[in-house]
Amino acid sequence: MTTILAAVVALAGVQGATAPDLLAKHVASLQKAKALSVDFTVRKIPAAEQHYSLKFSRDGMIRIETPASVLVTDGKTIWEYFADSNEYTERPGGVKDVLDRLSKDDVAAWAAFFIADQFKSAKNVTLGAKRNVSGVATSEVKFTADAKGKTVSLYIDTKTGLARAASFSIPGANGPQEVLVLSKDLQVDGSFAEGAFTFNAPAGAKKVEYSPAEAGKWYESLEEGLKVAKATNRMVFVDFGAVW
Repeated sequence: MTTILAAVVALAGVQGATAPDLLAKHVASLQKAKALSVDFTVRKIPAAEQHYSLKFSRDGMIRIETPASVLVTDGKTIWEYFADSNEYTERPGGVKDVLDRLSKDDVAAWAAFFIADQFKSAKNVTLGAKRNVSGVATSEVKFTADAKGKTVSLYIDTKTGLARAASFSIPGANGPQEVLVLSKDLQVDGSFAEGAFTFNAPAGAKKVEYSPAEAGKWYESLEEGLKVAKATNRMVFVDFGAVW
């Protein structure tokens, strides 16, 4: 009888959890994890989905792979590879130096592994629908993420507290941009293969070095300017050419 009663009480606790409770459980679950590995897809509607992966270690190591880039840090050095130009950069730094990357929508569902206050600006946190994500029962937690009105839904596994999927709606002049993130395989506290946080440049890749002079000049290509800014750890100023 005691066992049955305990099971009923536990189930009632999950079913009665509020949206803020589930969001807090998600953060707590990631914060206590020693390691996280996720294979997932990202779809920026109407484009087709693309395959991504991430590996986070509590030792301050990160690996994020996308079709366009690879970001690796072993806690002391940051490497970033750009597939379009087959180039990579290398600079000193660790997790605190790539927090902007962790905040991007494609990996934001699991960024609380490193960012404990990730959702401090969340407003209107409410429960949504219950959904099955890759065979896992989840509860949707919806909220407004910023002052610009971006809305986010995290689909949280009520057993583990971990988000299994996420959706983002970003307002724009031509209508909202919808982004769907769906985990295919999620492992917590597993072991990483040897060399998981070692950067090995692809065949023919060129290491790009930027001098202070290059960091201080104007670029006609925003993409190139952002690449230099990352490599030299500097801010970017954009001139829209507007006349006031």
